[in-house]
Amino acid sequence: MLDSFRRQLTSWFVGLFLLLYFVGGMVIVFVFRSVLIAELDKQLQGLHSHLRPLVDAIVHQFVITLIISAPLFALTVWAIGHFFAARASRPIDQTMQLLRRFVADAGHEFNTPITVIEASIETLDDTLKEKGLSTEVLEVIRRASERMKDLSAKLMFLAKMENPESVSDIEPIDLTKELAPLKEEYATISAQKKIPVTWNMEPNVMAVGNAESLRSMLSNLIDNALSYTESGGSVTVNLAAQPNSVTLSVEDSGIGIPAESIDHLFERFYRVDKSRSRAVGGSGLGLSIVKAIVDNHHGTIRVESQPGVGTKFTIVLPA
Repeated sequence: MLDSFRRQLTSWFVGLFLLLYFVGGMVIVFVFRSVLIAELDKQLQGLHSHLRPLVDAIVHQFVITLIISAPLFALTVWAIGHFFAARASRPIDQTMQLLRRFVADAGHEFNTPITVIEASIETLDDTLKEKGLSTEVLEVIRRASERMKDLSAKLMFLAKMENPESVSDIEPIDLTKELAPLKEEYATISAQKKIPVTWNMEPNVMAVGNAESLRSMLSNLIDNALSYTESGGSVTVNLAAQPNSVTLSVEDSGIGIPAESIDHLFERFYRVDKSRSRAVGGSGLGLSIVKAIVDNHHGTIRVESQPGVGTKFTIVLPA
């Protein structure tokens, strides 16, 4: 995000300079030519018609010099613009670093009390069972603890993905092979929810990336599809090789996404249907993680959705 901001700010510097450079140059040329010819007409009266070609030649040479020198000036202004853009974005960069550190630390600090809660639940569970008392309340606490644990893990993972200093192992991988274990993992879940998951993956699809991160990316997309698809619906995973790239898509026949919500999908904690998200236990971080992983792999992600029909996420990664 910050790199994009710097590039945009630098382009504004260069664009503004070139506009002022050429407009100012043309104004100077016009004024110079008009004043020079008027002065010749005044001083030499009838002779200026003979000197006019010389004036035009001088002006023409000036314009050519202006055009030829433009790239050099543009390069100079680009360097200056890049310098000032970096300085302008430094406070933002520092704030983002503090935010990432806070998120990572918060996620880490959650682990200790969650571990204590889980241990206490087990102890209380045994005690209540020995006394023949109900453990329903403990089940509520256990589910809440699991959601907190999941939220903590996602916060730490997201902070890691968005930290430019944390570089994952990016290497050529057989994406078909690396994603294959997810078939078995989701076979039981899809059967329980009565939502079949169809896998259309070409063999030996090679990509450049981190296998663990890409598995996490696909898991989040499938989880999202299963959460927002009713029983009897379907989810389809497609993987295909393209020239110099790989296309991975997850398509469902779920409730769909309103057009006004698509631009906000990848924002942290954003939920299209807040009541449904609470019912399925969503944290609002899954798609943020997907976007962070895609960006970390220099890929792109596209969303197509129609309310009541379904949603399709398409990811393109470098091969």
